[in-house]
Amino acid sequence: MRSTIVPTSPRLGPVSILVVEPDLPLQQRLAEYLEARGARVVRATTFALARTALLVACFDVLVSEIDLPDGNGHALLVERRGRVRAAVVLTHRRDGDAVDASRAAGFHAHLIKPCELDIVARVAATLSS
Repeated sequence: MRSTIVPTSPRLGPVSILVVEPDLPLQQRLAEYLEARGARVVRATTFALARTALLVACFDVLVSEIDLPDGNGHALLVERRGRVRAAVVLTHRRDGDAVDASRAAGFHAHLIKPCELDIVARVAATLSS
C-alpha cells in the first residue's frame, strides 16, 4: 500500500520555492512535502545549479543549506538577493557565528536539521504571505 502525504501545514498556493540541498533524500522529501501543499518547487544540489536557477527565475522563498559542495549558501543569497523575496537557512550548523552570518547575509530564518518538514512549510508560508 502506498502512503500519502497528508497536508497539516497551511496551503502554500502559487508560491515558488528554490530548495538548495545537497542531501538528495532530504531534498526530495522536502520538495514533495512543499509541492503537496501547492508550492512550485525548483531543486538544486550545488551553488552553481542554484545560481543558474536564480539567473533564470525569481522565487518567493529560498530554502538553502549553508554548506554546499561548491560554495556557501550565505554567499548565494548575498549574490542573488534581488531574485528572492524571503530566505531560510536549513542546516546542521547551530553555533552563534553561523546564525549571525545567516542574519547578516539576509536570511529571515535559520532552521536547524533535523527539522520537521512541517516547520519548514510553515516558515515558508509565513514569509511568502
